[in-house]
Amino acid sequence: MVQIIVPKLEEAKVGIDGKCVVLSTKSVIIKLPYQVVPTIARAMNMKAKEIDEIVNVHRLIGDQAFMMRSGAPFGLTNNPAIQKAAAHEAQFNDKLRKHLPGGVKGKSLIGTPTIIKHPSKEGGNGKDKV
Repeated sequence: MVQIIVPKLEEAKVGIDGKCVVLSTKSVIIKLPYQVVPTIARAMNMKAKEIDEIVNVHRLIGDQAFMMRSGAPFGLTNNPAIQKAAAHEAQFNDKLRKHLPGGVKGKSLIGTPTIIKHPSKEGGNGKDKV
């Protein structure tokens, strides 16, 4: 049986009983068929990430605002309320302006890559080498 220590809560143990996975604490025992455990684990992980976003919302807003201010092409959250708060923070927070006075200059290339075919040295039509 694998032992999991959950900080500030209580000790939990994960084990096997026949074709079931068993999760037990001092007060609860949960027996689940092994087939559903991966799905439940993914769902629990997703909910834990949602809760983490709520618990750490102020840090997330600050980090997202910093990224917006620096011109990063991606975000840290899909939550529209957090994105709006971060955009406001990026626009009006004087500390961010001091850290990034001129912003970060873009280094993106314009255009699309092109493949140019050259004829082979053997005198082919260019389709055999790229």
